Amino acid sequence: MVWGVGVGTRFEFKLLGPLEVCAGGCPVPIPAAKQRVVLASLLVDAGRVVAVDQLINRLWDNAVPDGAQGTLRSYVMRLRQALYTTAATGPIVTCAEGYYIDLSGHALDLNRFETLIRQARTATAQGRSDRASALLSNALVLWRSEPLSNVPSDVLRREVLPRLGEQWLLARELRIDAALDVGHHQEMTAELGELTTRYPLRERFGAQRMLALYRSGRQAEALDSYRSLSTLLAGDLGINPSPELRSLHHAILTNDPCLRLAFPTGALKCSKSTDQSRRRTRTSRAQQLRPRRRPTLPVWAKRAGVPCSTAQDARGQIGG
Repeated sequence: MVWGVGVGTRFEFKLLGPLEVCAGGCPVPIPAAKQRVVLASLLVDAGRVVAVDQLINRLWDNAVPDGAQGTLRSYVMRLRQALYTTAATGPIVTCAEGYYIDLSGHALDLNRFETLIRQARTATAQGRSDRASALLSNALVLWRSEPLSNVPSDVLRREVLPRLGEQWLLARELRIDAALDVGHHQEMTAELGELTTRYPLRERFGAQRMLALYRSGRQAEALDSYRSLSTLLAGDLGINPSPELRSLHHAILTNDPCLRLAFPTGALKCSKSTDQSRRRTRTSRAQQLRPRRRPTLPVWAKRAGVPCSTAQDARGQIGG
């Protein structure tokens, strides 16, 4: 028996990397691959009933064996044994339609990640960009490597990885926004150079790099970055940069005062101008200069066989 596991034990489940389980701070091994598929299936839908048919599909895809429902019940029983719990004492609950996992009193890294993102958004709305940056950094630390990398279910990975990949990219974008808002533009240029190489069609990273370069006194490089992205979009996809990105390019080209960091901890805000159209919407102007995101996915989502739903995904160079 694993030390620390017993009735009332608090489990910590981790999906943002290889599936891991801890109880009382001690690792709880789940050596059987099919048991990991069952556990991961319940965790990605934590608090919701996962139907028997859905679990069977995630376990065997199109190669469902005879007696699959009985085999599934056996896997659930053995998974409970691996967790040193029973149907009465553990988080895995049986119901008429299937199974669900009750995380009351337990922890899941994905839930923690999503909570930190929500808190960061609230902090940003309150003008606390430094707080938002710290929260987002804590959220990204939870990602250890490729999610579900030791869970052998192509079906589950196709269902889950696109959403997780987009959440990870969004968290990166939000953290960089917060860092730029507090004046860390010079520190961000190297990271953004890497990100724009890995995700060349993700315009928001491109816009952030342009702004970081401009605020670092590198206007020519910022403009060159725009030209490179514009050429890539036209050549690969036959489209123009978004209106927001074109607006940012024009602002950099004309040294628009809107791009200046007016306060140590402020968002992108325009300084007052004699032009009445600028004075009336200081913060909305900054939001317009942040382009809409064209979705892309990390490379591990590609490796999982995730179908790309847009031309941008199909043509992008996706990183992990």
